[in-house]
Amino acid sequence: AVRWLVLGVPMAPSASKLRYATLPCGSLLHTWAPGSCTKGTYMFWLAVFKSSLRMYGPLFLIPALLQWRTLLKSLQHSVIPNTLRSSLFLSIYAANVLMSACLFRNVLGRNTIFTNGFLPAFVASWALFIERKSRRAELGMYVTTQAIWCLWRKAVARGWVSPLPGGDVLLVSTAMAVLLRSHLTKARARNAIQSVFGFLLQSPPAEACPAPPPSWHRILRASARAAGTGLLIKTVLTLPGAIRARRLRQLVHPTQLSLAAAMGGISGVFHTAMKLLPASPVPAEYHSALAGFLAGIPFAFVRSTGIAVYIAAKAVEVLFWRAVELGWLRSYSNGDVLLYALGVAVLLHFGIIDPATLPVSYYKFANTVSGGCIGMVNHHAMMETGWGSHVE
Repeated sequence: AVRWLVLGVPMAPSASKLRYATLPCGSLLHTWAPGSCTKGTYMFWLAVFKSSLRMYGPLFLIPALLQWRTLLKSLQHSVIPNTLRSSLFLSIYAANVLMSACLFRNVLGRNTIFTNGFLPAFVASWALFIERKSRRAELGMYVTTQAIWCLWRKAVARGWVSPLPGGDVLLVSTAMAVLLRSHLTKARARNAIQSVFGFLLQSPPAEACPAPPPSWHRILRASARAAGTGLLIKTVLTLPGAIRARRLRQLVHPTQLSLAAAMGGISGVFHTAMKLLPASPVPAEYHSALAGFLAGIPFAFVRSTGIAVYIAAKAVEVLFWRAVELGWLRSYSNGDVLLYALGVAVLLHFGIIDPATLPVSYYKFANTVSGGCIGMVNHHAMMETGWGSHVE
């Protein structure tokens, strides 16, 4: 099994169709510097580092600007150090991925579907230790969510699974029910709820401190505020493209109301259910869960698999920590690094072998951060692997 995994030597007739690229790594991976692995790695590191500075700088600076009285202190102790640290992490990780891929190619004498992406990405994940401990779990959860989505897309494309009509809505409803289950609304779970639906649901009270049912006036006001926020977000996201295309009419198209309907609906359904359920025979400890499940139905207005998978991942995170509290599972100090390593290895594997399987948003992000280097990889040569790789 190890021989097939690393060397790409077929073990069974089912693997006999695999054809392995024999191109030099300079013609396959670092095409911007085909004559030197060292130069290609350095150029890749420099491109990612510069892009990371442009990305992380505003990310850490904007919150500091809101606290302008302590701006100088924040610049010295937070903004600059965090920007440099995160940029070094991302650039060193990227350089190590390419360096490891070149090493595998030169040692093994061939390119394989695993040594071009998965194994180098997994090995290079030690760079996550450069990043702050507080961000490791967040990064691990993000790449794992994207990896699950990527694997699902590949499974659907191969015909291994069939999408369930309305499955994304059902997934969101189930995840919200888990997140809002009364006995789960403890510190860690409430943080997950706040990060996902804090604005819409205003975090339901814990079982020990029940809140009185909201008034109809409060429900309408909360729904209107959520809908207005959704419309504003949609308009801000659509406006630049509408101006460039000179199609301002699309700002008043009915599709502009989709996010407003979803956000307003989630808020309205949840608070309405929380108002009516006390008069029902449903036990009080299930009110939050049932209200959360019903509140997921308006998600049908936006229908985003990526968002659905993210919310589901938050629910799984809550269930995991609940299992740890009960002693059913164990947590490990560097488990977030392992989670990141597996998730990003899957993403880089498909990013190199079959980029069309990646979520478009993630591929664009990776290509932007890499200074366009990801887009310069010879993806078409990957079609020789026989895995049905394709580039859109």
